[in-house]
Amino acid sequence: LEEDIATLRDIDESQGNLLALAEYYGMMGDISEAKSLVASESTAFSRASVWQFGSSTRLVLGGVVMSDTRDEHIYHEMLVQPALLAADSPAKVLIIGGGEGAALREVLKDPRVQNVTMVEIDQGLVDLCRVHLSTMHRGSFDSPRATVTFEDGAVFLKRARPGSFDLVVVDGIDFQEDQSYGNVLFAHMFYQDVFRALRPGGVMTQYMSHVERSDEMAAAGFNDTVSLTVDIPSFFGAG
Repeated sequence: LEEDIATLRDIDESQGNLLALAEYYGMMGDISEAKSLVASESTAFSRASVWQFGSSTRLVLGGVVMSDTRDEHIYHEMLVQPALLAADSPAKVLIIGGGEGAALREVLKDPRVQNVTMVEIDQGLVDLCRVHLSTMHRGSFDSPRATVTFEDGAVFLKRARPGSFDLVVVDGIDFQEDQSYGNVLFAHMFYQDVFRALRPGGVMTQYMSHVERSDEMAAAGFNDTVSLTVDIPSFFGAG
């Protein structure tokens, strides 16, 4: 433990080591497992960190575990693959969020997908993940079928032409009771904009955090909603 703390001091002294230590103690898990801070960055929207936990790599955003290479495939497959199966012809796909590139990876597995537009508000997060989380994105950012743009996904949708996409994947952060930049992805107007941007018969899939939005989706025009749940161990029971 003393060696781990010393390592943290060396790595993160110039970037506010108390934050790194708070993350460290919040993710102790197996005390015998080696832990080290790989990289961290305070972006325009949050503090993003990449940690090495034994043989796995973990992305932490604002002190909250977002993805771990041990089990992120469970979350991202559940988010993307059922929606791809439900879509008749998912040629054009929009991803909102998904900074680590894993949702993009899953979409690109489908040969029917001709092009994917990924809209992420936090360029600093993507830059960090592109360098340090290749085991998650697996080069998906460099696919000729992928276009990555940096802006508010809700703003992007307002400019989108009606019927622009066959599938919309929303891979955002948790809903916050206090105001957060990610809360716009759960607003009624957002669902209206998604519905307008989808072609007839199009599909939307979204990480719903702890909230229920089936009524808002129905009011926006969606005629059917299905809730899928799966436990993600690295989410510490919050998956």
